Amino acid sequence: MAVQQHRLYGEESRRIIPPSHRHAAPSAPWPWVDIDDKIDPTQLESLHRPIPDPCSHESCERCWQGYPQSLYPNWTPSQVAKSKIEPIIDKHRYDGLPSVIYQVDVDQHGLFKIPHPDRIISNYHCVDETWKDLLHLKIPDDNRIRALFVENLSGPLMQMLGTKSSDIWNSRIPSICSMIATS
Repeated sequence: MAVQQHRLYGEESRRIIPPSHRHAAPSAPWPWVDIDDKIDPTQLESLHRPIPDPCSHESCERCWQGYPQSLYPNWTPSQVAKSKIEPIIDKHRYDGLPSVIYQVDVDQHGLFKIPHPDRIISNYHCVDETWKDLLHLKIPDDNRIRALFVENLSGPLMQMLGTKSSDIWNSRIPSICSMIATS
């Protein structure tokens, strides 16, 4: 483990250097902020709501393209860059490899089921079709969890999944709260 030495208030102290993966798994809706990060004063003075109203996706014109800032305005461009999401967002699969989402459901009894469709295939030629497929996925009421396994994750697909997972979370909060209350 690397240790960095510096002087703090006239005393020498030892500080562990933050690991390189510190920002590899950002949280939402609040990005990682370190003590020595510069805060944008215009963001603090903004009168906009910290989390915008949910999008219905009926006429939004690719709202997923702005993820994470479209859902979480507190993700400033510098925080997106620091979290290492920026290179993933900018990465398109022009090499011909499609991104594939494999789906598996687990019901309330712990049984595995393969939903229809069992996979969604996407590439840079069909991002609009991929978004429509994701929007129209139906999750059964007796489902405990749906697991998604992604092969060759592209930037646009990551943004779509981030936007869609926010929709799922927001739609499931009342049912989650009632499950907790009855437990």
